[in-house]
Amino acid sequence: MLIIRFIILLEENIMLFTAKDFGTAIFDLDGISKKTIEDHLKLYQGYVNKSNEIMEKLTKVDLTTANQVFSDARALKVDLSFAIGGMQNHEVYFSHLKRGGGEPSGELKR
Repeated sequence: MLIIRFIILLEENIMLFTAKDFGTAIFDLDGISKKTIEDHLKLYQGYVNKSNEIMEKLTKVDLTTANQVFSDARALKVDLSFAIGGMQNHEVYFSHLKRGGGEPSGELKR
């Protein structure tokens, strides 16, 4: 399940993202260093920040110049898709990190 949190700024009518809290247990896992987790949390926060930056820019873009081939709005939306994808990928990554592990099952085991 993907969880993206939003803050709606009513005065500007923008929806902003907030980073999910993954707790402190992810820093105490076997087989993955604290530094690796910290590095991925920084990347995740960067995707959240970039998504918010783009959302704010989209409120100021001139939509009258938009077309299917190129426009500032289209370029920003492409960048937003990448940033949101990075954010969601990290949320999936962190949600799968658990202590104890286990044996693979099903197709993965074969």
